[in-house]
Amino acid sequence: MASLSPKPLSSPLPPIVCAEREHLWDLYIQAVRDIVSLLDYEMKAMTGGASLDRVDLALELARSTKNKNKQAYLLHIQEHGC
Repeated sequence: MASLSPKPLSSPLPPIVCAEREHLWDLYIQAVRDIVSLLDYEMKAMTGGASLDRVDLALELARSTKNKNKQAYLLHIQEHGC
């Protein structure tokens, strides 16, 4: 007859965390958030009549930062294998 007692759960090993990968990911996510914030500001400024003088430049810089962070993240994964 089969035993009705519960089997102990085996816990898988925790994943190995690469601190540099996490750091690069955080930088990328922050850059994306910055772009979203700037786009939100731009939309509100356009409907509210606020100045848009430097928004395009700020967006260009934010996109450049995002792309740089994205490439650093992907390169780290490729080189480090994590």
